[in-house]
Amino acid sequence: MSNRSTLRYEAALKVTGSAVYEAEVPAADLLHAALVEASISCGDVLSVDATQAVDVPGFAAMVSYIDAEVLQASPATALIRERIIHFAGQPVALVTANTLQAAREAARTTKLTTQVRPAVTALEQALDKSFAPAMVGRFPAETHRGDGSRALAEADLVVRHRYETAVNNHHPMEPHAVVCWWEGGKAVVHTSTQAIFGTRAMIAHAFQMPASDIRVISRFLGGGFGCKGQLWWPWMFWAMLASRKTGRPVRLELTRAQMFTLVGRRQETVQDLGLGFSVDGRLTAPNTQTRPRFIRASCMPARMSRRRTVSYVPTSRNPSRCARRAQRRERSHSNPHSTKRPSGWGSTRSNFACATLPIMIRNRAARGAATACLSAIASVPNGSAGRSGRSRVPPPTDAGWSVGAWQARFIRQYAKPARSVSNWQ
Repeated sequence: MSNRSTLRYEAALKVTGSAVYEAEVPAADLLHAALVEASISCGDVLSVDATQAVDVPGFAAMVSYIDAEVLQASPATALIRERIIHFAGQPVALVTANTLQAAREAARTTKLTTQVRPAVTALEQALDKSFAPAMVGRFPAETHRGDGSRALAEADLVVRHRYETAVNNHHPMEPHAVVCWWEGGKAVVHTSTQAIFGTRAMIAHAFQMPASDIRVISRFLGGGFGCKGQLWWPWMFWAMLASRKTGRPVRLELTRAQMFTLVGRRQETVQDLGLGFSVDGRLTAPNTQTRPRFIRASCMPARMSRRRTVSYVPTSRNPSRCARRAQRRERSHSNPHSTKRPSGWGSTRSNFACATLPIMIRNRAARGAATACLSAIASVPNGSAGRSGRSRVPPPTDAGWSVGAWQARFIRQYAKPARSVSNWQ
């Protein structure tokens, strides 16, 4: 077993506070955004009145489902293009102002008129309404291998038990955020995402613009757990619409409370497990039925009689279920996720103009150069190494620098504040 440790590029940048996360990207004349949230669990939006919000000092603009109608219909835009309220806390509009406090005050004074419908808020309330779609993502909802029911009926011994699991919420240290602006019809999007190419593809699809006119930048990621993806896109689109509407950069960052409602979770489940054995103790018919809040599955492992069925339980409590149900309902071959990847997808030296953070340096000489650079960063006094004023780190002079020059340039670049980049080549 190797006991060698691999140096991470960003280690010293993070622990010294020098790393610039996307919510911290500076932009001139920046507007702050806040979401207007529904207070009911199920219903329809009749109107959004921003009359009082306009009177808040510093108010700039509001975008809602009316503005989102210009976006291409897709699973990623469904929640912001329709008037239907699926869950408590669902955003129905986004307001912008010169300060974050003014934006939140404007959101608080925005008046909503809604029509309430009965809400289903528990798993057991909707089990009788479960349904099996044709597909679950890219896979069929129901598959068969052998005859599971017959195998259980012919088993000499059948053991059955029920298991329940609780809800788990995603809570990375860095909340979801975006700082975006437009440069002559081209979009620059600094956002915390685990999928820069998927994000760019969905922006291109939603705004019906070439992918080459979009820059998605995510230099550092303060945790994700799978939640920094498709469920964040609708609110990011609203920020982009607000930026295009006002002609100014817009910053939106979710609150910790909104992290519980807007970006998905691992649902509670009820799992019925059945195992069939022969008289000599051989497992012949494993059978599992899982009932999460929005999903029901029954499956058996390979090499045995197997049946797998997935069906969905509609409720009004969880946004991830609503978003995914909208995605399944509106999924089509025109969705960028189901089409062939564009030329150059994933290329390390393509013209996509997207930026992300490499994690490890494998070359020994390059690692030595990066170590020297990181040490220089860490040795900068607190007064000049903070976020407000970083000093350019002088390049090391050892022989390893030439081998790892691009790694060291990367570190020097991201040890100082990010700047607007107009070069699209």
